[in-house]
Amino acid sequence: MSAPPKLGILAIIGTGIQGGRQLTREAVTRIKSANVIMFCVSEPLTRDWLLELRPDAEDLSRFYTDGKDRRTTYEEMVESMLEPVRQGKSVAAAFYGHPGVFVSPSHEAVKRARHEGYRAFMQPAISAEACLYADLGIDPAEHGCLSFEASEWLVFGHRLDPSCVVILWQVDCVGEASYQSDGYNGAHVPLLIESLLRYYDADHIGYLYHAPVLPIGRSKVWPVKIRELHETLRRYRTAGTLFIPPAAEPPVDLDMARRLGIPADELERDIHMPPWGVDPRFQIIMGNTAEPEPHR
Repeated sequence: MSAPPKLGILAIIGTGIQGGRQLTREAVTRIKSANVIMFCVSEPLTRDWLLELRPDAEDLSRFYTDGKDRRTTYEEMVESMLEPVRQGKSVAAAFYGHPGVFVSPSHEAVKRARHEGYRAFMQPAISAEACLYADLGIDPAEHGCLSFEASEWLVFGHRLDPSCVVILWQVDCVGEASYQSDGYNGAHVPLLIESLLRYYDADHIGYLYHAPVLPIGRSKVWPVKIRELHETLRRYRTAGTLFIPPAAEPPVDLDMARRLGIPADELERDIHMPPWGVDPRFQIIMGNTAEPEPHR
């Protein structure tokens, strides 16, 4: 028989994108009941809400320092979460958005805690990707969706398919290993453009996306030609997610469709994609009075 788990517990929870509005009841219960609460969030309202609920909460973002390798920061976060777990305490660690999406220390902490014999788990939450699907009207089941972190895509040679939706994350800091509180200069974005031009025309329109973090806020969508991505990112540093709509219709395996029993008229409807566009309520056009002030 395996040994019973040790007393310490680690619960990784997510705050969602809009702070307190998108927290699940289970996550709130964990925050209230845990012996130790830690957090790493990207906007002050969520931070203030957490500190109001738990004044003793510890801010993991204290480990960030300009120019410091993020891998060192993440290791410090992991050990900070595990220290009270090893003391037999229940720990709840809250991360912005979904705690398992672009949050490597949360995965490492769960894995390490389990390896050491402690109970550890992660609760799902609303992510930026979920907001993107809702705001831009995207169904990833329709013609498929490829999603990559920008540096990961460049380094490991993953192939893109211009006949489906493509989402590239963290395009503003592609190739950057260190933290920069004032944002990134996009030094490696030209390499990203060079690789994208293997799949898309220079004038193919993509959309930079930024989910709203305030209840009264709105999503922001900047249309951008692939060739102008660098200039647009330098002007608007609040967006790091690039959504690229399909540039071509998908190939059809007619023989497979016949073997699957898909009627020809149904196939005809499914293979043709209607023109794609952004809801004008969200779209920010260059020069529009609703356009935010550029980063200076």
